[in-house]
Amino acid sequence: MLEFRTGISLEELILLHALGQELPSLDLTRDAGGVMMIPIPQEGILERVEGQDPAQHIPGVTELVMTARPGDQLIPLPEGKRYLGFILARGTHPAEVEETLREAHRRLTVVMRPHTSSATRSGIFRV
Repeated sequence: MLEFRTGISLEELILLHALGQELPSLDLTRDAGGVMMIPIPQEGILERVEGQDPAQHIPGVTELVMTARPGDQLIPLPEGKRYLGFILARGTHPAEVEETLREAHRRLTVVMRPHTSSATRSGIFRV
């Protein structure tokens, strides 16, 4: 989420520093930025996450990354150790970014099925 005015990435800065090279300006952009770790709504097997396209096209959303894949067995925190994915956003003010993240999150619908072999129904959870 760190964006420098020079356009250089944090990774590039780290490499330049490690190589003993001169570093460009470390001034950050003035925009606000944020990340939402998308929680797992309930234990089960992920079938799909609907609404990704509408969520990505909300003004201010810069990226939507789903790290869980269909077929993954998921366990919510604190017992689990992962998220469904991440939503990244930028805006003029922190409150604007927070609302952008929340709106993108509201557009997602997680479809899961219980992980027990005896259950046959799918569950739809609005995250």
